[in-house]
Amino acid sequence: MKRILGYLLVVIGLGAGASDFYLINHYASVLPRSQVPEEGRVIPMNDHGVVVFLNKTQDSLVTWLQVTAVIVAAAGGLLIKFDEKTK
Repeated sequence: MKRILGYLLVVIGLGAGASDFYLINHYASVLPRSQVPEEGRVIPMNDHGVVVFLNKTQDSLVTWLQVTAVIVAAAGGLLIKFDEKTK
């Protein structure tokens, strides 16, 4: 059971990472390249030399996806590694 949960967590973590990758590329192609204080777009994000400006919600979403991807995938990997059936 731990092994199945481990694989599920790894897949969810990879999905969160893929979503983050897509979102960053999407933001880099559609968001403004200069600050727009009226819309709250004052937080810079540099994607390989392309600087775009995010609002607080977008910045939080990108950060949340990155952290979630790493933690969930690592937890799944540890469950797989330390599964009692594999010993």
